[in-house]
Amino acid sequence: MLASVPAWLDALDPGIARYVDVLNASGVETFESCEGGDGHAFTEPTIRFYGERGEGFRALSIAVQHDLPVSELRRYWQVNRAGEPEGPHWELTFRSRGARIPCTGDARQSPASCARA
Repeated sequence: MLASVPAWLDALDPGIARYVDVLNASGVETFESCEGGDGHAFTEPTIRFYGERGEGFRALSIAVQHDLPVSELRRYWQVNRAGEPEGPHWELTFRSRGARIPCTGDARQSPASCARA
């Protein structure tokens, strides 16, 4: 039996929701995500998250262990309206969108073990 999908997860772009679920279930504090493409904020599937110097490498490790199609890991600063840099923050981008299937939030799952909706 499928576990119900949390409302916050259901509200995300379907093509990135499973990736966000995997990272969040492992303790990565995400704050922005987009499945990418025409009409979206990013051209490619992207997840942004908070963390100190090693957090990006931890998130990358989690993504690789779950067979997520990571394209790039980036450390970036945003410049606010006052011209001041904010950050640094982390960003993972992906080669393709995720399957539009919800996982249960169990960080030990691999994509192959996610139940189809």
